[in-house]
Amino acid sequence: MGVMLAVTAAMPLIARADYEIPPFVMPPASQLKVASKIGLREPVSFRGQEQVSGDLLAEWQQVGSNGIEASYSIVPDAPSAARLPHFEGYGIRVIDLSNGEAALAMMLGDAQAQRLILDRHMKRVRIHGTFVITDYEMSFECDVPWAKARVLTTERASAVADVPELAGRC
Repeated sequence: MGVMLAVTAAMPLIARADYEIPPFVMPPASQLKVASKIGLREPVSFRGQEQVSGDLLAEWQQVGSNGIEASYSIVPDAPSAARLPHFEGYGIRVIDLSNGEAALAMMLGDAQAQRLILDRHMKRVRIHGTFVITDYEMSFECDVPWAKARVLTTERASAVADVPELAGRC
């Protein structure tokens, strides 16, 4: 009985792991090169640098039941997204940043970045600019693609915008 119960409880997990991962696409215009692809369900890592234009988003997000933390990402514009490696049928819409706090400080200077986000004067900040990224990775988990990178340099193209809270957001 215990074995049957364990197998039955594990079935949804087994089914979720059995999704089809589309092949990844290397756009000819990309400056990034494949560095490692260990296994089908492992992230694909790239070496090199790529210039990306778009919006840097910095925001406080609820994490678990008892905390919040700052989250940083780049939303690339269409031409930049088209140059990034991606999965067939899925363009890159968001790049999570491994050094988001540093990227924000590069855009605004340490003092203004500290005041806006870290001192929580604004819940969400959007700044348009150009970024040079490296350590690009992408993967496909639970039918959802994701990308991550580290920012090397930034060039700010717009003023800081306070982004209102999005209704109905998870």
